Amino acid sequence: MVAERIVDGGILHLIKLWLKAPVIGEDENGTRKNVGGGKANSKGTPQGGVISPLLSNCYLHLLDRIWDRHQLCWKLKARIVRYADDFFVLCAGKVEEPLAMVRRVLDRLDLTLNENKTRIVDARKESFNFLGFEIRGV
Repeated sequence: MVAERIVDGGILHLIKLWLKAPVIGEDENGTRKNVGGGKANSKGTPQGGVISPLLSNCYLHLLDRIWDRHQLCWKLKARIVRYADDFFVLCAGKVEEPLAMVRRVLDRLDLTLNENKTRIVDARKESFNFLGFEIRGV
């Protein structure tokens, strides 16, 4: 995806090295350990990786373009609100069709929706958190 826009071999090599770099974190006891990435990483960008937000933003830009090109905002009455690799979908109508469309587009991009973070909320009745902010209807 990135190589379609960037032809500088040095930059592409640097990005590949970033994708292979291990992500070091700490467990509950404060012990440092590899929490993602590394030489065995053959697909995707590791969660917590330095370049992860940038690459996710480049890749998910396609989701935005598909949503706009097919006028899904109007057809499905659903808007995507996105920041890097985090997003939510605001639906004015039913949620099943927009959710199915997001899954279909991500599948075509060879991405998967994090089902642990995915949930349906009626924002008129309850709030939800997005990037540390509480979102709720008024």
